[in-house]
Order: sequence, then structure tokens, then C-alpha cells
Amino acid sequence: MKKSKISRNRAKRFGVSKIQEIWNRCGGRCEYCGKRMAQPTSDSNTPIEIVESWFTIDHIIPTSKGGKKNDINNLRGACRECNNRKSAHLDIEYLRMHLLFEREGWPKFSYDQYSFLVSKGHCLNRLMPYKFHFEK
Repeated sequence: MKKSKISRNRAKRFGVSKIQEIWNRCGGRCEYCGKRMAQPTSDSNTPIEIVESWFTIDHIIPTSKGGKKNDINNLRGACRECNNRKSAHLDIEYLRMHLLFEREGWPKFSYDQYSFLVSKGHCLNRLMPYKFHFEK
């Protein structure tokens, strides 16, 4: 049984105790889509076969937009896919729309297309609301 380990780089950036606190807070699931993630410590009991994705840490407000780098209240456990999709966008509604469209098999918009539609008063999420895992 393989187990994941905290990378040296991530441990240096956030600290092992903070990483473990974020993991415990999210219960081992992506706080956006709810996928089960591999525990980020060497003493993990999570078999690699049942892991749907790898654990990453997302800045709710990106540091490039003024978010605090190591503030525990600005950090959220996320799978790699959701973290990459959200990227440095401040608007998590874009991620919500992306996950909704993925679930329904609809075509996806770029962030610029999404921003344009929202600026014209369109609410793409009201048709079929998508709740993030942390909202359930």
C-alpha cells in the first residue's frame, strides 16, 4: 500500500501542523467538489487505490490579489483539479459554474467569457445550482 508524503517544499511553505489542520478541517475531501484525497502525511492510512485525487492547498483569496499567504483562514483543502481550475481567480463562482457545466456535460466557458456574460447581467448558475462540498 503506497502512501503520500508531505513534500519538502509544501512543508517549508505552510508548515506540517498547518497542513494537517487543513486536512482535518476538510475531512479528507476537496472542499469544492467533494472528491476523496490522499492524506498528505507519511503515516497515512488511506490506500492509494481509493484516492480520487491528490491533496493541495488553495488560497481562497489568491496572494496575487492581496490574500494572506499563510493565514489559516485563507487556506482551503482542494483536489489538484479544482485548485488548477480556480487558478488565481478571485471569483469562486467561476469554479462553481465550471463544475456545474462539467456535471451536466455542457460546453465550458473561459474565465474571460464568463466575466463578460456576468458583466452583462447573466447568472449562469441559477439554472441548476451547484453546491460546493463545504456548503453542504
